[in-house]
Amino acid sequence: MIIAIAGMLMLPACEEDDKTLPPVIQFIVNLQKVTEGDEVVILLGLDNPAPYHGSVELTIQTNAIYNEHYMTSPSPSNNSIVLNFHKGHTSTALKIITIDNTKYEGAMFMIFQLNVPSGGVRLGEATTMTLTISDDEAPSMASFEGNETVLSEKDEAGLVVQIPLSEPAKGEGSVTVSLNPGQAQQEANFTIDQELAHNSFKLNVFKNVTHVSFKVFPIDNDLFTGNFILSFSITEISGVVQKGNTLDYSLTLIDDESPSIARFALPSGTVAENNGDGIGVEILLSSPVKGEGTIGISLPAGTAVYGTDFTTLPEVKDNTITLDLVHDQTGAGFTVIPLNDDLFTDNLIQSFSISEVRGVVWKGSNDQNFQLTILDDD
Repeated sequence: MIIAIAGMLMLPACEEDDKTLPPVIQFIVNLQKVTEGDEVVILLGLDNPAPYHGSVELTIQTNAIYNEHYMTSPSPSNNSIVLNFHKGHTSTALKIITIDNTKYEGAMFMIFQLNVPSGGVRLGEATTMTLTISDDEAPSMASFEGNETVLSEKDEAGLVVQIPLSEPAKGEGSVTVSLNPGQAQQEANFTIDQELAHNSFKLNVFKNVTHVSFKVFPIDNDLFTGNFILSFSITEISGVVQKGNTLDYSLTLIDDESPSIARFALPSGTVAENNGDGIGVEILLSSPVKGEGTIGISLPAGTAVYGTDFTTLPEVKDNTITLDLVHDQTGAGFTVIPLNDDLFTDNLIQSFSISEVRGVVWKGSNDQNFQLTILDDD
C-alpha cells in the first residue's frame, strides 16, 4: 500500500519531464557572400515545427544604402525586417537583391540580428549573421609612369608628369602628390601647374578618366647652381583610387650654366725689388661667373717674408688672399708689391697657390700654382 502511494506521488514528476521545450529558431549560417548584381536568400531554421503562427524581427546594421545598393523581400522598416512563419513550418527566409552599378565603392556589409520571436518559439545560439556584398568593379591603381627622368633648365615647354590609372575610373576620387624637401626652391628654380599646400597638391579623378598629371616648368636663371633633384611621392588616395606599385618619382633639373674654372695665367714671374707699382698676377676664368664665388690664394713658405719683403693687394689674412667674384666677372687677380730694403740679399722666392674656391668657381686640374721671384737691386 505504501509502495503504490509512492508511485502515485512520483507520477506528476514524470509528466513534467515529458513536456516538450519550445522550438529553436536561428540562422542556418552566420556568414554569406554575394556579388553586386546577384541575389541571395538568408535562411532561418527551426529545429522542430512551429506550434503556432508567429514572427521574428531582424534588425539591420549596414554601410549599404537601400534602393541604391540593395533591396529586400520583405521590405524593411526603420532598419528592421519582420519574417513570418506558419504553424508546422520549420524555416523562414529573407531575400536580398543587390543592385549592380558602374562605380567602384569597395565591399559592403550587412549585419542581421535576431530579436525575441513570437509564436511559441525561442532563439537559438546563432542570432547574428553577416552578409558581404562584393563590388564587381575594380579600383583604379595609381602609379607614376616611370620613376625618374631629366629636364633641361632652358626647356620652356616644361615636362608633363603622368600618373596613369590601371583602368578607367569607376567613379570619383583623388591622388595626393607630395614634393619632398630638397635644395630646389619653387619660384626660384621651378614652378608647378598646381597649387601647393604644405608641399602637397591634390589631383582630382573623375569617372572614366584613365590618368591624371601635373606639369613642371624649370626656371632658366642664368646662374650656375648645379643640377637639382625634385622628388615626388603619391602619399594619399581617395574614392575609387588605390595606390599602385610606383609611388615615387625623381625629376632632375639639368643646369645649363657651367662653373667657372680658375687657373693662373702664367706659371711664374719676376719683379724688381725697387718696383713700387709691383706686379699683377692674373687668374683666368674659363667662363663668365654665373653667380657669386670666392678664390682663396694661399702663400706656402718661401724665402720672402710677407710684410718685410713684400705686401699684396688685397692684403693677406690668415696666410690667404681672398678674391671675391660677382656675376658675369670674366677674370680675377691680385698685386704683389715688393718692399725695397736697401740691403744686398739673394733674390727671393714666393709661391702662390689656388687653395680654396667657393660658390660658382671650381679649381682646375692644371696651373694652380704661381712662383714669383723678387730681384734684389742692391
